[in-house]
Amino acid sequence: MRPESRARDIPAIVALAIVASAVLLSFSANAFAQDDTAVSSLLKKSNCMKCHAETRSREGPSFQKIAEKYRAKPDAETRLARYVSTVVRIRDRDGIEDDHEPLKTNDPAEIRAVVRWILSRQ
Repeated sequence: MRPESRARDIPAIVALAIVASAVLLSFSANAFAQDDTAVSSLLKKSNCMKCHAETRSREGPSFQKIAEKYRAKPDAETRLARYVSTVVRIRDRDGIEDDHEPLKTNDPAEIRAVVRWILSRQ
């Protein structure tokens, strides 16, 4: 291939790269939106929203406060995954101990999605 012919192909290659990037980004955005919807559905099904909200505290801390507490810790995902997937004893605002119920799933991918969703709250 001659140098002039390679130079003519550069705009076509750049255009192809831009189109491919746009397609990949649209798939990523769609997957993120589906994941967000699935997490929201699982949180509701598991009754998490009874005590927690995204940005304000209710009976339990907001997801935002949970994220602030754990985000910088190296084992944050592991700790939160264990917390949301097993029954643990908690102390409510009045000092009363109770069981914190786990998510209504045993699927590691769904648990990981919930944990990452919580840690992404700003």
